[in-house]
Amino acid sequence: MTFTISDPRLIVRANDVFVAEETLKVGHNGYFDARLIRRAGGVFDIEVFMKLQFFFVDAKDWIIEIMQWEFEDDDERIWAQAERHDYMRKWHKLIRSTWNRMHVGRIGHSPDMKLGTFVHPEELGQTRPVNVNFNFFIQEAGWMQDHFEIEVFKAPDGIVSGFGSVERRRDLLDQVLYDADVEIDSNSLAPRSEKQAEMIREKSGVPAEAGYTTAAHEFGHMIGLDEDYANPIYSHDPCSVMHHGPDVYPRHYRLLLSWADAKLKRSG
Repeated sequence: MTFTISDPRLIVRANDVFVAEETLKVGHNGYFDARLIRRAGGVFDIEVFMKLQFFFVDAKDWIIEIMQWEFEDDDERIWAQAERHDYMRKWHKLIRSTWNRMHVGRIGHSPDMKLGTFVHPEELGQTRPVNVNFNFFIQEAGWMQDHFEIEVFKAPDGIVSGFGSVERRRDLLDQVLYDADVEIDSNSLAPRSEKQAEMIREKSGVPAEAGYTTAAHEFGHMIGLDEDYANPIYSHDPCSVMHHGPDVYPRHYRLLLSWADAKLKRSG
């Protein structure tokens, strides 16, 4: 995607935007290119663009032992080319369908509104609604200046997605960005069934909800969000995508709204 400065609707464009929860120095840090656009009627669009590399990892003995996976045969342990392409296509579709939203919040010059927060309609002043749209340039392996590298481990078909992690580190001076890593398994796109959710609740006590997907949850970390279940403000809501459920809420866009609101105010 090319961000053209001549676009009259363009308020600001920025490459390599870095966002994170205020309490984080290391961990779930968002990293992407973005632009803020003013649409007809005063509606704003935040367009987020990520360059991603996917690396597909065949099931090795060490991870099979750790995860206690059982495969029907050796062929199931290996990624076929068609499977790799299908995974990237489905990942792209899932993330866009889950996270692309209209009217996720408002930005503007209201003196009563903190960055990225949501206030009563009577206090909105000159604020305007915001849509968020995610776009991706995706390639398998190779080399490029990416925002994230995503490793997808081959897991037995049909099991509950076993793990996911996202990490982007800064140095001690908060200046240098190092390589990002996302780790998920091949079942990370499959929505959790009610039967699977009940099994998890019974075995581990985790308040698992049906419809949850590991890939959608981990993407929340890729835009800077922390775990809802670790936050006492949100830990009561297991339906949240950043907890153990499928639901994306306006508050999950708070870091993007904060970035856009700050840029809009600086633009005058």
